Amino acid sequence: MKNILGRNVKMPTAGVIIGRFQPFHQGHHYLIRKALSLFEHLVIVLGSADRARSIVNPFTVDERIYLLQENLVAYKDRIHIVAVPDVFYDEAYWCKLVRAVVSQALSEAIQITLCGHTKDVSSYYLQEFPQWSYLEFDNYENISATPLRLEYLLTGKIDAINFSIPTQEFLMQFKKTPGYAWLCAEAQFIQTYKNSWQNTPYPPIFVTTDAVVICKKHLLLVERKHAPGKGLLALPGGFLEPGEWIEQGLMRELLEETNIQGTLIELKKALRQIRVFDYPGRSQIGRVVSHVGLFNLQVSTLPAVSGQDDAAHAFWVPLEQLPELAARLHDDHFQIIDHFTRQGLIES
Repeated sequence: MKNILGRNVKMPTAGVIIGRFQPFHQGHHYLIRKALSLFEHLVIVLGSADRARSIVNPFTVDERIYLLQENLVAYKDRIHIVAVPDVFYDEAYWCKLVRAVVSQALSEAIQITLCGHTKDVSSYYLQEFPQWSYLEFDNYENISATPLRLEYLLTGKIDAINFSIPTQEFLMQFKKTPGYAWLCAEAQFIQTYKNSWQNTPYPPIFVTTDAVVICKKHLLLVERKHAPGKGLLALPGGFLEPGEWIEQGLMRELLEETNIQGTLIELKKALRQIRVFDYPGRSQIGRVVSHVGLFNLQVSTLPAVSGQDDAAHAFWVPLEQLPELAARLHDDHFQIIDHFTRQGLIES
């Protein structure tokens, strides 16, 4: 870059780190300090900004921003914290969102380098930004948030070595909240569930169905009665039974959970497509592949519904209210709805 006199001027530099920070630990701190030793500015992109609490994402985006700020007070003038939602089924769109929030945080005339550590297959996103330079960092002490989270939720232990004092204090306070008790119950259920099949020759792959039912600019949702996701909102659905075709299981689960008024013939006429949703980490109980049916009911009034079977409640939600419910939806159900919406198949 040259100034107005034609002399070479060093272009300002910035690093970008993308992560969920669930929760912030010493490995994260090491990565950030190392990036700040190389770059003038650092943008921290918080992923999974719109997810409901779960054992994978126990803390909200506001709680994670608070933890970052408390741990990085000394660097506050050089750090920009931004957030992006999950978009599992359109990688190009998610990358566009990341580039947009980074651009908003920085000047256009800044040279950007993405910083990260390739941990496993889940680190694929580090190769999705060819317009930026990339710098691979080492993993400090091989620290991983996953076992630290599980230990905290299953035993209540707070790791005094791998968590800073501000993080320890936050986790101590969080243990007093209803959210922590709910997460502990979820963790115990999922641990028991996984233990039930841990001795199988190969990890099982579960097949489920879910229904996206649209009628008069409303979407049919249920409230989950049991763990995992007890109390969260969800699309009506469940496991495929032995001997069932996908469409049979789809119709059966829809009727069992919502008791939707109407005939099976009417529902079959309303079925527009069945699409597979198979993001590997979409479910906490293991590998779950869902076949999602999109229904467009053409009736004069919203059919009566009531929660049955695994659903505590069933109800119609105006499509315009869906963005407000993103952080209350189970697993990837909001991302499924959002996918159909961005495809132009759901219009509010």
